[in-house]
Amino acid sequence: MFAVSVIRHTEPWWQYYHQFSSYIARCCSLLSQGQFVGDVAVLSPIPDAWSKSGPSTEMYWQPESSIKWGEIAPLIVRNGFDFNFVNDHVLVERSNLANGKLVIEKMEHSVLILPRITYLALKSMERVRDFCRAGGVVIALERLPEFSTGFAGFEDNDTQLKAIVAEMFGAIPIQDSIVRNKFGQGEAVLLKSETDLPKILREHLQPDFELAKRTEAVLHLHRRTDDSDVYFVTNTSEFYQENSALFRTSRKSVELWDAETGAEQVVANYDVESRGVRIPFRLKPYGSVFYI
Repeated sequence: MFAVSVIRHTEPWWQYYHQFSSYIARCCSLLSQGQFVGDVAVLSPIPDAWSKSGPSTEMYWQPESSIKWGEIAPLIVRNGFDFNFVNDHVLVERSNLANGKLVIEKMEHSVLILPRITYLALKSMERVRDFCRAGGVVIALERLPEFSTGFAGFEDNDTQLKAIVAEMFGAIPIQDSIVRNKFGQGEAVLLKSETDLPKILREHLQPDFELAKRTEAVLHLHRRTDDSDVYFVTNTSEFYQENSALFRTSRKSVELWDAETGAEQVVANYDVESRGVRIPFRLKPYGSVFYI
């Protein structure tokens, strides 16, 4: 199967390659326009992994430096949401707080997730606190930050970080699987199991793409331009998918663009609801379309 990834005229599929490249070109053209839409930001745990591993004397890689992602990404996207990775630099230096949201350029995030982070830079923790106090929702998965990163003044930084965590999350009952604490205009939540993540997200957010019949086979990606919402919808299974989805948009006209052929058509069968536009669809195996 390795030959599938080799692009040359001697391969038996070469005569069909232009169809694949045209599909990629269409997708890249549409998905490079506007801004990504995702309500959730996930703080990168890379500094945490580095802090846990320390310098290695035996190998370039240590098991402690692995990032334990678990099922965070599937739990977010398969429940109709999407997320953006945010590192310490972007969080502290390039984001703004407005109307209870973490704003990065034109992207707005209402929820910030701390994925099993033990070590966190003090400035990042202060930014997390300010976001929550201003109306954001902070969700810590399975544990709370305990230590600051770096060596300079680490003892004082550790003390300050622990004080911020205690102020935000309050007392942590051992028996509770979900610990919630109102903080400022926002809420700090500790989930002792990541499986509760979709429940908390739905309490605070409306899904951006909500399927009538739940399935893991159909996924979406949403971008927004000045005058359009662009939804990429794909079937990742080998079976036809017949369903309907509620798109969180206020647009009153809908067009369907076939990512494989480039064909465009006006969608006549859809319903405008209070929470968005509901569109029925039938996707062929591994098929992809754009709703605009």
